[in-house]
Amino acid sequence: MLYNIDSLQQSRRAFCIHLAILITELNP
Repeated sequence: MLYNIDSLQQSRRAFCIHLAILITELNP
């Protein structure tokens, strides 16, 4: 099963953004 590189990059980008939001919410 082949995955699309564009969709993979978008998912990684969304994951990084989600982590950034969590970090900013945890830090005062």
